[in-house]
Amino acid sequence: MTDRLRAWARHRPLAIDGCFAFALVLVEAVFLLLTPRELRPGQLSAALAWSALCAAPVAVRRVAPWPAVGAAVATLGVPVLLGHAPTTQGVTFVVLTYTMAAHRPLRPATLAALLLWAPVALANAIAPLDGMLDMGPAYLLLNNLLTASVAYAVGRAVHARRQSTQALRERARVAEANQRSLTEQAVADERRRIARELHDVVAHHVSVMGVLATGARRVLRRDPDAADGAIATIEETSRATLREMRRLLDVLRTDAEPAAELAPSPA
Repeated sequence: MTDRLRAWARHRPLAIDGCFAFALVLVEAVFLLLTPRELRPGQLSAALAWSALCAAPVAVRRVAPWPAVGAAVATLGVPVLLGHAPTTQGVTFVVLTYTMAAHRPLRPATLAALLLWAPVALANAIAPLDGMLDMGPAYLLLNNLLTASVAYAVGRAVHARRQSTQALRERARVAEANQRSLTEQAVADERRRIARELHDVVAHHVSVMGVLATGARRVLRRDPDAADGAIATIEETSRATLREMRRLLDVLRTDAEPAAELAPSPA
């Protein structure tokens, strides 16, 4: 059941990320409802609408990562309009930083992190919010740098582990394919050797039976006893040939082939 759920989620990133974004908005709605009325940022509906707008890039972070980064940067003006920064905005920046670091090569991931956090640092240095005036630009810059670094480092670690796992799986697949090829080659070589042996054995016995049959035909009228002995030898040789053929065919037979298909027909 877990494997099916993972497979379903892997093929539907938009649905999963959409649920993630909705969960972020829902969490902020709970926080706003628990906040005293006098401390709430204006109307609750407007605050939730802006929160949903800030969380929207999370919904498309895997299907359209670069537009998601651009949309997240575009929401930096929301705190100026509201007088406070929605919780979903900060979480969105962290999630996008991690996503780009985990799913993109080094240069695009680094570029995305710079595009996301450089405007944040600039905005906090130039026009910090009222609640952040006492913290100072240095503290805000250090806090943003630490948050971005942690998200980026975790994403790169996940990316490295994913690459390592994929490389190990590829090596295992190649090794298994090589082992299968060597096994099939060995089986084919053994079958060819047995086929040559079968050909030599049958050819030898058939040659002996041909010689005996010729001799028996020539002495049949002059010496019936000798002809009868030759015919008996032919009979025994043919039975020995059939036994040898059955033994070798049993070796050649695969598990998927019934014995009756490879066994010689009785005389």
